[in-house]
Amino acid sequence: EIVHLFGVSCATIKRYAKQQRETEELTPKAIPGRPATKGDA
Repeated sequence: EIVHLFGVSCATIKRYAKQQRETEELTPKAIPGRPATKGDA
């Protein structure tokens, strides 16, 4: 039900639930690696 309501996969819901249990917050994690620069294509 929730998967269809939000349009995300079941794995995403499980990942968010695990993150909520472990950290007690749902803020996005920082993306690892060097920041992209404009014109890198």
